[in-house]
Amino acid sequence: MTKESLPEPDSEKELRSRIAAGLASLDEYLELARLVYLTGRYPEAVTWYQTILGLPQPLLHRARVCQEFGQMHFDMNDQAQASRLAEEALGILSQESECPEVWARRGVSQTLIAYCEWSSDQQAGARIAQLALENLDRAIGENSGFQDRPLALLNTATLHGFLGNSERAITFVEQALQYDLHGWQRLCCVALYGESLLTTGRFSEAQRQLQIAIDLARPYKTLLPILYRHLALTERLLTPSRERQQLRKAQFTCHEALAALAADPYRHVKSELNRDINMNLAWVCYELEEFPAAATAFEEALEDMPKGDPSYSQAQLWLGGCYQNMATYATAQLCYKNVLTSSCASDEQKLDAKLGLAHGQFALGNKKGAMVSFQELVTSYPEHDPRRFNVILWIGHCHGNLGNYTEAQNFYEEVMVSPHASKADKLSARQALDQLSPASKRIFH
Repeated sequence: MTKESLPEPDSEKELRSRIAAGLASLDEYLELARLVYLTGRYPEAVTWYQTILGLPQPLLHRARVCQEFGQMHFDMNDQAQASRLAEEALGILSQESECPEVWARRGVSQTLIAYCEWSSDQQAGARIAQLALENLDRAIGENSGFQDRPLALLNTATLHGFLGNSERAITFVEQALQYDLHGWQRLCCVALYGESLLTTGRFSEAQRQLQIAIDLARPYKTLLPILYRHLALTERLLTPSRERQQLRKAQFTCHEALAALAADPYRHVKSELNRDINMNLAWVCYELEEFPAAATAFEEALEDMPKGDPSYSQAQLWLGGCYQNMATYATAQLCYKNVLTSSCASDEQKLDAKLGLAHGQFALGNKKGAMVSFQELVTSYPEHDPRRFNVILWIGHCHGNLGNYTEAQNFYEEVMVSPHASKADKLSARQALDQLSPASKRIFH
């Protein structure tokens, strides 16, 4: 949604009364339309925007309404209508004399077109985004008392964030926050600030800003899910140690995000957001070793993920890991086989799937089959890769379980003397070797 000023939710009754009495200004009509949209009443918001476009008004105001209406359609996943309305706004602006207000509004309209283009042609989207930045920069550089400068700074920061320039986004949003902002503008500034801080790894600062944004956004159904998503990710990444208390906070926030999304009447067009929340929840549950909950969240995420998505196969691998840890080995094997048969999975992902299948074979008691699989995998890793020696360790385990004690000893010793094997694998090899004897009945894990 455009970062314009917005009345508090409790002003809705007064706005409706003024409109009904014929006393409302064009800006008050627009404020009500925004408020209705942001509280999740989309069909009514559409009606209000259409009503406003039917009213006589200055060209610059009409362009503003078209752009905002287009942004609402974009948020509802109607990119064709969003792009049409943004182009209409640009056409209207072409009739106006050049000034900072026109440059700023042109930049925001071009930003919306860039969003629409990005999904099908990133290069085209980036070119249009650059044009938008040029217009916004021109407006910001104007020193003749341009009243909407804070808004132009915020829109510039938003566009830099979209293009992945988080440090530049922080610079512009910090400039915007130096102004006395209220309502919607302040909320958007703080939310973008938190998101940009998260992207740059400043997790403690991001957590503070996102919590402030959530407190400001509670009346607005359209914003809470994405803010909770950012906060949950921040909480998960906040400490390298992934301490359980912090992970519990992230888990709770993920559930808050899902609850907020469930309350959104247009959640069915926000499948990507639902996917992202569930992926984060799945990782949190996995790190907490709550594997059934993690598997459920991964499955929910996969339902909202196209099979051609680069993340699809990775999510399948994580799901297989959940089932492996739950000792539901047959189901885990299916996940790994899905990755192996996928035309979109990378070579590295297929290698991980083969490794998962080998571990599943071992766990299911097929030690000979597991050994063959592990032996095939050894040649897939470079000589210096620690994963190669983890596979060698498991070949030793297979030989030990099959009673081939001499062969097992050879493989364990290869791991122990290698400068490339991990400390954990060296320790496992030493322990397995110490327990190895022809009379041993021990099953190595």
